[in-house]
Amino acid sequence: MKAHKHISTWFFVGAIIVLVGVGLGLFEYQQQLTRTQAQSTQVDKQKQAEIKFKQQTALNYTNFTQSEHKKAKKLEISIIGDSITKGAEKAYQQIFPQAIIRAKVNRQVAAAPAIIDDLKSSNQLANTVLIGLGTNGPITDSMMAGIMEQLGDKRQVYWVNTHVPSKNWETSVNQELTTAAQQYPNLTIIDWHNYCEGQTNWFYDDNIHPNKLGRSNLVQLVAKTILAE
Repeated sequence: MKAHKHISTWFFVGAIIVLVGVGLGLFEYQQQLTRTQAQSTQVDKQKQAEIKFKQQTALNYTNFTQSEHKKAKKLEISIIGDSITKGAEKAYQQIFPQAIIRAKVNRQVAAAPAIIDDLKSSNQLANTVLIGLGTNGPITDSMMAGIMEQLGDKRQVYWVNTHVPSKNWETSVNQELTTAAQQYPNLTIIDWHNYCEGQTNWFYDDNIHPNKLGRSNLVQLVAKTILAE
């Protein structure tokens, strides 16, 4: 009788242990499931945010007509620029697949003549030329005259003006470009300065270099201007 009672007691204790173990297992499973669901939700949110950001920052080709698309694909264009152009290089190449791009960080306007000569000698200087210089220093009358003389009056030249609010040469550079456009019929100034005014979310913290969203807007402005001609 005592032995039977002893066995029953151990059976009862064992059953309790099993039930506790099962309960703990179920609790841990539920906790793990909750964590997995939370992680999945977070991943989904991140993916949605990435998709939304890509949609916002991608070149919006719906802004271009079919004829503009065709023209952009075929257009031979030489692009000379500094870090602003360098940052947007992939976007420029995307919209203008025939483009020859010469862009470099910290490039001064004074470097342009040598680049133009190099493009000429390699037969890569197109009839359409885009210049994005002036971020890193002033432009003089003689610099401007020399560049336009090199390019000649048969080429259509587009020059993106500057947005460098922290630099004291911003106003003089943009004024020089405006004046030059009045002197040279084949020179068109693309007014990035006014176009991006107040758009702080288009720039990195320095408020000079466009971020991905800013680069998209810059390239669309440039492309629309060139393709409208």
